[in-house]
Amino acid sequence: MKIATVAVTDFRSYAEYSLTLAAPTTLLCGPNGCGKTNLLEAMYLASVGKSPRTSHDRLMIRHSAESAAVRVDFTRHEVAQKIQINVYKNKRKEMWINATPVRQKELVGTLHTVYFGPDDLQLIKGSPQGRRRFLDLSLARASSLYYDALLRYNRILAQRNQLLKAQRAADLTPWDEQLATQAVYITRARMQALEEWNRLVGPTSQTWSAGDLNVHLEYSRSYTKDEEISKAAYLHLYKETLERDLRSGFTSIGPHRADVVFYHDDKNLAAYGSQGEQRLAILALKLSETTYLKEHVGELPVLLLDDVLSELDEERQQELLRWTADRQLQLIMTAAYRPNRLPEPVDIRCLEKSHGA
Repeated sequence: MKIATVAVTDFRSYAEYSLTLAAPTTLLCGPNGCGKTNLLEAMYLASVGKSPRTSHDRLMIRHSAESAAVRVDFTRHEVAQKIQINVYKNKRKEMWINATPVRQKELVGTLHTVYFGPDDLQLIKGSPQGRRRFLDLSLARASSLYYDALLRYNRILAQRNQLLKAQRAADLTPWDEQLATQAVYITRARMQALEEWNRLVGPTSQTWSAGDLNVHLEYSRSYTKDEEISKAAYLHLYKETLERDLRSGFTSIGPHRADVVFYHDDKNLAAYGSQGEQRLAILALKLSETTYLKEHVGELPVLLLDDVLSELDEERQQELLRWTADRQLQLIMTAAYRPNRLPEPVDIRCLEKSHGA
């Protein structure tokens, strides 16, 4: 999978700009505010339909415009394809693949990218919601069945919560049955995925830390780990927590309350890890994600690294660049300056603030 061109109109700081990508490694360098990160954001938006930086689409629109457009030309399994996304201030965004309108479900499985930026430390330090979102997106890109199950679960959960708020306990049974079915599928899929992640992320973290860090991930359910993962078990838990749920108007157990905990050996990295350990753990996770996607979709994703080199010493910079080159990953990265040594071939684009509005 290779991105050939990204073109934006009224996107963030850009009135109009187009970037052609030819080399396996592209470095976008320039001072803060020149729009480097905006281009990575546009590519990621075309990949999953959402920004890695904001949950508010209107923030991606240039201040003087009513809409923004992103177009990405790429090849998948050697076939040229095109994605366009239009974002509007006053209506829902629109998406096309090869000029055909699509929903987010179709978009998510088309162009695969892995993005790593400064805010990704929140995967460890932030809320469980962010970790669930990361895990769910990875699984959804690998399996449309998972995406469908997640949509069904969220719809059923919303209906159950409405009944709880209305104190209609007698009407819960059919919704509990449906919710339990989807909860079992999602929980098992997540735990299976984490088994695969741990096979990848442990060795990768040891490589990047010279053996000082051994990361593994643990799935933390919203109830005891010893509870069986079955429909009957979920139905039993719904009954056990019914009085509490009626008081709160909210379903208190299930995949929507789960968490993913990062460990170095037996040390919880969120509680006790240094910022350096946390950053290396996330880097190992993101690099492992490229392998995970390759195993499930049959092609390597495009790796988007936003200002990652500045956080690494020169030895680790070189190791990262060798790692991506050895795997024939397309790497698109940003930096405020050019590193001392770069692999060949590498395409260096120096951006200036004049590219923007």
